Amino acid sequence: MSSVLLVDDEELVREMMIAWLTSLGYDTRGAADADEALRCMDELPAEVAVCDITMPGRDGLWLAARLRALHPDTAVVMATGSQDVDAALNSLDLGAVDYLAKPFTRDQLRASMSRAVEWNREATRARRRAATLEIELRDRLVPLADHIDRTAILTDADVGDLLEAIIMDRAMLEHSRRVALISVNLSLALGLRSPELSDVERAALLHDVGRHALPKAILSKPSALSSEEMAVVRLQPKLVHEILRSCGYLAAAADIGRAVFERYDGTGYPWGLRGEEIPIGARIIAVADAFDAMTHQRLHRSARALPEALFEIQRCRGTQFDPRAVEALVKVASLHWHRSSPKVVSGEFVDNPPGPSRGPQDSDFEMEADPSPGRVLAYSPFA
Repeated sequence: MSSVLLVDDEELVREMMIAWLTSLGYDTRGAADADEALRCMDELPAEVAVCDITMPGRDGLWLAARLRALHPDTAVVMATGSQDVDAALNSLDLGAVDYLAKPFTRDQLRASMSRAVEWNREATRARRRAATLEIELRDRLVPLADHIDRTAILTDADVGDLLEAIIMDRAMLEHSRRVALISVNLSLALGLRSPELSDVERAALLHDVGRHALPKAILSKPSALSSEEMAVVRLQPKLVHEILRSCGYLAAAADIGRAVFERYDGTGYPWGLRGEEIPIGARIIAVADAFDAMTHQRLHRSARALPEALFEIQRCRGTQFDPRAVEALVKVASLHWHRSSPKVVSGEFVDNPPGPSRGPQDSDFEMEADPSPGRVLAYSPFA
């Protein structure tokens, strides 16, 4: 039997609706105002809350917003007089799942409650699945934490051993090494020098260890991720940062690596940092990562030609990518990869020509169409 909280300040209306809902098979309680409703929910959360919009004191829209924040699995249905239809429609944008325009019939109430109960069940399933995925992510990060706990990491050779121990996929490991080399090139082009240069290189080497630990259901999913799956993806940089930060030798690199998935326009994760708020090393690695992903073979597509890859990254400058980092990539590419015989330039740039790898690679950046008008295409490892 599904539970319902009916919130209406008119006693007669409240009693009638409680009687209707009870006759429809729902375990129903009543509340006369928003404060009483919140107390009832604290004592025993209901699966569905039916809230009148017009009430003295805090109205139903305020209550609906509080319920969505405090009890996200509770389905909120708004009940409204005809003069409040616009407000009811607006409440759908605030998270209400349905609305009932007074006077409504018993059949209309039944239909609305059926939709609300189904929404509640799906929300509950999604929350439980998200919790399961988070547990799996944390479990898959245990080897990383254990290795750092039991192994002294004091040199870059130790970092290499860490990568070999954690990343079993050879193609992913090669990708991380290429991204590190490209990141060093871009950093030098932007005037970075040690010790910051070394921290960027280490962060680039480790940028994929968290993605490697993502649940297989996420890594192997052929379609777009659900909201609960994306929540787990967005959690991954935070968890990896906590682990790597515990190692003094990797602390600075960890601070860079946690921001690699931020975007220059503020639409990235995990914190939604924007522009200069993102560490310069993270902005550099983001460009290097996307460039290497596009210029090497994937399971479901061939490597892109260099001009095409550069064109696509340039289209994303100022939105996903730092324009300075994009300019550095173009400069480095012109020095190395537009020539038939790449050369080391003045002992500064590391020679690392891109090209199709001999085997497929699991980690990927897919072209993702941005629904916002006027926006350029972006790249994401999880389309």
